[in-house]
Amino acid sequence: MNTHTSGRTILRASVLTAATTITGVFALCLGSAPAMASDVVTVDSSGTTVAVDPGPHAAASIPRGIVVTDPGEQPVTLTAAGLPTLRKPRPGNSPAVFTGLRAGTSYTVRVGGHVLSTVTAIDRPAPARHLVVRTGSAPASVDLTWQHSATRSTGGSSVTYEVTATTPGHPAVASTVRASRTTQLSGLDPHALYTFTVTPRNAAGRGRPTVALMTRSLADITGSGGSTESVKAPVATPLEPRPTVTPAPAPAPAPAPAPPSTKTIYVCPDGFTEAAGSCQKTAPYTFDIKPYTFHQEFVQTGSHVDYSPSPNGGTFYTWQQWCPNGGCSDGYYKVVPEGYSVTVKDATPSGYTDNGTAWSRRNPGPAGYVDDGTQWVLTVPKEARVVPA
Repeated sequence: MNTHTSGRTILRASVLTAATTITGVFALCLGSAPAMASDVVTVDSSGTTVAVDPGPHAAASIPRGIVVTDPGEQPVTLTAAGLPTLRKPRPGNSPAVFTGLRAGTSYTVRVGGHVLSTVTAIDRPAPARHLVVRTGSAPASVDLTWQHSATRSTGGSSVTYEVTATTPGHPAVASTVRASRTTQLSGLDPHALYTFTVTPRNAAGRGRPTVALMTRSLADITGSGGSTESVKAPVATPLEPRPTVTPAPAPAPAPAPAPPSTKTIYVCPDGFTEAAGSCQKTAPYTFDIKPYTFHQEFVQTGSHVDYSPSPNGGTFYTWQQWCPNGGCSDGYYKVVPEGYSVTVKDATPSGYTDNGTAWSRRNPGPAGYVDDGTQWVLTVPKEARVVPA
């Protein structure tokens, strides 16, 4: 679809993963008049950081997890209101790594029984949306703006944005932005076609990048031209050719065909989010928790002998006939063990693990979902919908 706003040029792109091959074709509309300053170049379709002190320190440096480094031989525990206590009894020289935590929940970290810090577990940030690239005021520069929701569970204000412009045969132009959703990239080749990428990042890692592509160079966009080119995604109407310019005198061009009354678009089903050209729905892990059970065990420390002229009272012990020196007499005896009883925790049930406070087992995922290492994910293709043209 062509878009004109006060002589500015708009091109729309879509969110892609870093490893996904770009298959879509993106829309570009050039005005007949020369482009003005701040003309749009391209548009997409659409943490916590813990201070590190010497010695043991904790950080939410993995998705939905906390890593405690240098704990030594001291036990490490995590506690949060309403949740079971998590323990690593003797990490030794290795970090104590806790995974499967609730993103956005604050955990109190204790090393050797002493409070080390309070750390909020976070997940990777969601991708940015509505990436818009406009011609900049300086030569060979562009201004980028985007939208992004950074919540407590994805790092909040600690999220940074890695912004890059790449094209074959040229070094990448990059910028890192924090506490802002706009930046300028300068020093571009005005004759090259660039791929612009915005990737959110927090202490737990990078989110999926958002990508916008140029189909016309800055030199073409900011220069004068009298043609209009319309490029649409494969799921929309077919690409229309440019008008043919014939030498004068020329017959009057045939009237343009009437636009179709409907068109087909592809969208995600309700409840799904677009991701890498498909649609995804996520579900958190759930766990089956069993409390510990215990039994009594007798610890024998010695024994003594009871003697009786007749074999009676042998409720728990067997009386044996007294036969000193090989000759039996009319007496009987029994050996009585001496000791004490202790309470012992039962063995971990099959399929469960001991988390330090109870036995737990992760439940199977919902039907059709797969495990991505941090949650259950269901992926489905987009649905075709017919809408008014």
